[in-house]
Amino acid sequence: MDDATPLIKRAQGARDRAQRLVDVSTALTPVHRRTLSACLVTRTALADRGGPISEARCRDLTKLSNLVGRDIAIEQAKAAIAERYDITRGEAFQLLRYMSQTSNRKLRDVAHAVLEDGTRMPA
Repeated sequence: MDDATPLIKRAQGARDRAQRLVDVSTALTPVHRRTLSACLVTRTALADRGGPISEARCRDLTKLSNLVGRDIAIEQAKAAIAERYDITRGEAFQLLRYMSQTSNRKLRDVAHAVLEDGTRMPA
């Protein structure tokens, strides 16, 4: 039982840190969210410039996307479209946005549709 106590304390500490991160990210003011969103756009542009995006870069973009409050599916759909059509993630986002506007659907709904139907783009 004594061997389990340090593990329990470490697990509780990890849960507490995770909760603090969630609290901080949800407490961000709109100004901070806009700043983080600009960072996400810049980070995506820099990743596009470097050729294929590594797993580490993809994880960083997803984490930053979570902080901004974007749906992870949007990042995944951008990556899928970019890979499928050999375009940059920025161009893939423009394509997603265009599809969202022309179909009068939310961007996240279009992103989910892209991920669900991997063979073709949604109408």
